[in-house]
Amino acid sequence: MKPLWLLGVTGLYQEFYQPDTKSLLTPNTKINENFLDSGGIFWSSLLQTERVVKVVNSLEKNIHNPKHQRPQFLGIIANKDKFISDVVDYRISICDQGISPAQFFSKLETLSILCELYSLFEFYPFQLSLQNGFLLNEVSAKELIFNSLTISHNPYLAFINESIIPLIMDYYPDVIFCMGRISYFFIALARLIKENLPNVHVCFTRHSSEYYSLNKIEKYLRQNDSLFTVIDSIILEYFNESEQILLERLSFSKAIYSLPNIFTKKDKINNKKNRNKVPQRTSLSHILGRKKQVSGLKLSPEFFFDIHFEPYVKCYWNKCVFCGINKKYTHEDCIEGKDVFERKIQDLCNRLPNNSFLWFIDEAIQPSKLRKIAEYFISNNLRFTWQARCRIDKNLLSDDLPAILARSGLKELRLGLESASLRILELMKKFEDGFQLNQVEKIVKIYTEHGISIHFPIIIGFPGEEVADRQKTYDFLTTIKNQYPSVTFNINIFNLDVSSTLFKRWDDYAISKIVFPCSPADFIGNIVDWDGPGKPEGHILERERNSFMRSKLYPWMPSKSFITPILFYRLSETIRNTLGWKNLNPNTNNLDFSVDLIIQRSNNLVVKQKPNGEYLAYNWDTHHYIEGQEIMNKILITWDLPKSIGQGIVEIEQENSQLFDKKDITILVKKLLNHGHLVIIRMMTKTQIKYLK
Repeated sequence: MKPLWLLGVTGLYQEFYQPDTKSLLTPNTKINENFLDSGGIFWSSLLQTERVVKVVNSLEKNIHNPKHQRPQFLGIIANKDKFISDVVDYRISICDQGISPAQFFSKLETLSILCELYSLFEFYPFQLSLQNGFLLNEVSAKELIFNSLTISHNPYLAFINESIIPLIMDYYPDVIFCMGRISYFFIALARLIKENLPNVHVCFTRHSSEYYSLNKIEKYLRQNDSLFTVIDSIILEYFNESEQILLERLSFSKAIYSLPNIFTKKDKINNKKNRNKVPQRTSLSHILGRKKQVSGLKLSPEFFFDIHFEPYVKCYWNKCVFCGINKKYTHEDCIEGKDVFERKIQDLCNRLPNNSFLWFIDEAIQPSKLRKIAEYFISNNLRFTWQARCRIDKNLLSDDLPAILARSGLKELRLGLESASLRILELMKKFEDGFQLNQVEKIVKIYTEHGISIHFPIIIGFPGEEVADRQKTYDFLTTIKNQYPSVTFNINIFNLDVSSTLFKRWDDYAISKIVFPCSPADFIGNIVDWDGPGKPEGHILERERNSFMRSKLYPWMPSKSFITPILFYRLSETIRNTLGWKNLNPNTNNLDFSVDLIIQRSNNLVVKQKPNGEYLAYNWDTHHYIEGQEIMNKILITWDLPKSIGQGIVEIEQENSQLFDKKDITILVKKLLNHGHLVIIRMMTKTQIKYLK
């Protein structure tokens, strides 16, 4: 039995979850050890210098078209070589986890601009995104199957035929494990393969993420006549044992429909429930490390590890009505004794190098267990930087737990607050009766004093939420952030999960209608739409959350960037940069504005004169841009070489006393400094000031 594990095409580095810088420099176009990374091949091709040059040249030929007169595009034309060299560098350096948030944003934005070029000049009308690959509607199995081999619907088709099918045909597998969600890429590939290899078994596996799983929609899979004309089985919850058992059964030509955790076409007829026991009742932690990267990175992703400490233990609260996370599991909880728990910590530490960064992906680790983990780190002199998730629990303040966690290297504790409206929290069933926000404030205060940052996931748009409820949340976050600057948060817009309690009891809430995106019999998603009294428009919530996150978390971010604040947070978290950043001291070396500051034009600033005579100054470091008249251009020319603000203003006044006012020049200099177009070199010495006078 010859298996092939096939990774599909989504975002760059699989949305940055699995950085593999070596694969982009030397793409692996062969199947090694039964594995093929289609996404690595796809993105490597797009980021080759020759292909980047080609799409930039297409922009230059079409730059006079008014719809292409975007500041970002004009900035490219102002210095094509600069943009191309940045792209080639950033495809690797974006994975350096020793860079600052602003640097990470700069690289993300540059590569997102490249994706926009590809969308316009190579893949139109399809939209290519850095985070997800092509943005496609992939919730109906029937539509995927019907349209997957049509170039007008599937932008991956040419890539599949040219780069993937020949590799698979040459390899000639018996079983293909499609790793990820059911998509246009996988369905097209499955259809093409079965045309040539009709006996190959196609199985979907490792599709679950924090918010998505095929296991949650088994009810709908039983009705899905279309899907099983193309695929043969689905592993509902990922266990390595399930894949191996499937291979063994197939190798002996035995039936697989009776196997737990494996869903097949016959299961639709039998209508049985695929429950699964924890393999051998094991409690071994899962450790996901990154591959060895190219040399030269300040902090390599290979030092970051995802830890599923209790992979067979679900969220111990399990009462939040909006949540479907526990529903993606096919097993019951594996309860461990004290001795087993302690041996597990020891085993975990034996498998990790010292000075690692550890990201615990467990839904919620109880305070008592956090204590045991921290105490083991301390008693064994282990130096880890780590973060974990927990409920907002009074036991977090018990005894000296904050001090112990801080000594052990804990840098971030993620606590699901969701809302600061007690009315909404009660509707969500988020906390016990009698919960008050002062408990949250107390936790933040004490943990901040011990150098541990608190992070709050937030949900807006919950059914029945009013503007006043959201405002309470925004006000609470503003107050907490102002008082404790290390606090961070991310804001999610409510999604109605079909496995949640809320979906099952929707008529108990402010919901008047459930709207499936397709026939339920064809549904392969997890989220459905809904309507109800007072439901705000999605674009209003989107604008609100991005505006609020920008103002409170990323005030340096441009207001019209391709990368939005919520997307920036998501990708920063996915690559685990947020943990590295919380291990650093904030930069407090900013100098107040003074005419004695020595400044210079940024090396990464480009200036382009537009057809209307105005000048566009675009900064490839910050992605801020500014449009202005001759006075702006004159200021930028004046500070081509380092000089003090006062000296430069005097020079401009002497040359153009009739045109430029000192006050206007000063205001514009401040604005250009704020955008990074002018950069501070140093403060003048007393001797220099005396000499000028």
